[in-house]
Amino acid sequence: MAKKPLYIQLEPGAYPKDTDWLMMSAEERGCYHSLITFIACGNGSLPDNTENLAKLCNVSAEKMKSFLGKFENKFVKKNGKISHKRVTAEIKRAKKRLQVASTAGLKGAKKRWGSHSDPIKNPIKKPIAKGREGKGREVKGSKDTPLPPELDTENFKKAWTEWEQHRKEIKKKLTPTTIKRQLKTLSKYPVLIAIATINESIEKGWTGLFPERQNERKTIQAGQREPKPLTAETSQIGLVFRND
Repeated sequence: MAKKPLYIQLEPGAYPKDTDWLMMSAEERGCYHSLITFIACGNGSLPDNTENLAKLCNVSAEKMKSFLGKFENKFVKKNGKISHKRVTAEIKRAKKRLQVASTAGLKGAKKRWGSHSDPIKNPIKKPIAKGREGKGREVKGSKDTPLPPELDTENFKKAWTEWEQHRKEIKKKLTPTTIKRQLKTLSKYPVLIAIATINESIEKGWTGLFPERQNERKTIQAGQREPKPLTAETSQIGLVFRND
């Protein structure tokens, strides 16, 4: 990525007060402005090569040589480089402003974020939970807690994943301790009861799991469907109805 050039200030009101500038022709003024622009973009200097400077200003080498000889007091030639006093001064001011702004920004960030504002010197060694970077909480979940053998089925895994997502959506994320205890409680019941428990809590927006309720319902329903024992009385009634 190309380095962004420095922003420098050139005062337009200074030109009408400059006798040399007033004496320049339109072409010479164009060369003058082109040169100081390219010098600024070159970080304060350009190679002192008449032919190359002429190409930058779209004039012949003869005209560029004549221009530099006529207004040599406007430029500084040293060590094979050509520069401009005003441009050099403005670049120094721009660099100073940039340094002051950078120092102030780092100081403000360090005051607000502490060591987290300097990740290069103080790299974060452990992963941070999404949305909680400032508190440095480690990422943990059910992946750290193995499923009990009684619940290790594809249907239960799917239900448990939906349960974790449900808790995240209601801003009640499961902690490792909660995960461990809930799995231990669910493992005491048949896997179908455990899955039904999770589905009910999600449907009703609950934050907890209540497998005992599901177990009681299943027991009652099973009792209601249980056939009555066959007795002599029921047998006779049945015969009567068949005779009718």
